[in-house]
Amino acid sequence: GGEFTLTEDLKINVPTTLNGDAIINLNGHTLTYTIPAEYQDKNHELWSKYMIMTRVADGSSLTFVGDGAVVSDGYIASANEDGNKDGKVYVDGGNYSGETCTLFQANGGEVYISGGEFKAAEYNGDYRFTLNHVDSQKNVGKIEVTGGKFYKYDPAQSASENPVMDFVPKGFGAYPE
Repeated sequence: GGEFTLTEDLKINVPTTLNGDAIINLNGHTLTYTIPAEYQDKNHELWSKYMIMTRVADGSSLTFVGDGAVVSDGYIASANEDGNKDGKVYVDGGNYSGETCTLFQANGGEVYISGGEFKAAEYNGDYRFTLNHVDSQKNVGKIEVTGGKFYKYDPAQSASENPVMDFVPKGFGAYPE
């Protein structure tokens, strides 16, 4: 945990599990998450471990603020449930892009997006997993979008792994690019 302001571009090639709250101010720089080449094969035993670059659980929160960019080979972050202590991800500003079909995931935890630009890779001809809600109980976890621009993706009609969900609360509009 802690508060971090990037003073230069930063590359990370090891997935993390966040213990404690963290705020990352992109400060006009680029944070790049890369999966090492030897783990990029989907049949490799560590592939799934590297697919999610930051797991936010156990009551922790991860907040991205400021101008700059986050570029990732895998999911940027997953808000996970862990008993009664859900992880939370907050995004306010910045440019987020990835080589996978999902940028942020609510896996029982919560994701709040109030600003930024988002472009995931396509999956079978569409971008339906840009924000993904994965929840075996189908009633826990949350994604809420109150701002931002999304490339070929409408958060008000998200066809994530659960049935079509509206991630945009009443009073806000969704205008996909």
